[in-house]
Amino acid sequence: MTDDNPMEATDADEPRSHDGIPIRGYYFGEPVADLNALPRARWPDMLRPLRERTQRRAVGGLQSQEAVIAGQILVSDLMLEDAEARIRARDAPPPRMPRGAPPIKGSLRQVNFRLGPDEHARLLEAARLFGMPPTTLARVLTVRGVDVALYEERRNG
Repeated sequence: MTDDNPMEATDADEPRSHDGIPIRGYYFGEPVADLNALPRARWPDMLRPLRERTQRRAVGGLQSQEAVIAGQILVSDLMLEDAEARIRARDAPPPRMPRGAPPIKGSLRQVNFRLGPDEHARLLEAARLFGMPPTTLARVLTVRGVDVALYEERRNG
């Protein structure tokens, strides 16, 4: 995936699916549902967890004008739903931390990585939800993500 082409290429002969859902590919790391292969009643569930730009990418792949209009209306409805949820969450207590053991204290090693503006904004938003500094949340999520990856490798290996 490059900045010029954020849609990741997939092999044309390879079945395109993600968690059993037909997809057209990936856009900035998110699966782009192939809405043409899904009943319209399932569209909200497929689009709801995605960022708006990925939702719009999925709708842009629809084959009929009528379906595109219905998809655009759905994306607008999901945007309103998301805005309402943000308003409700603003005063709610912070959610529980992600699962897993907390990072172990001791001899520390420094890891550095850069985030793009959109990634950093999402980190700030998540850190606000958990009531912690962004660097602390990044550390916790990195350590826990590594633990999950290693567990999955052991489980599947």
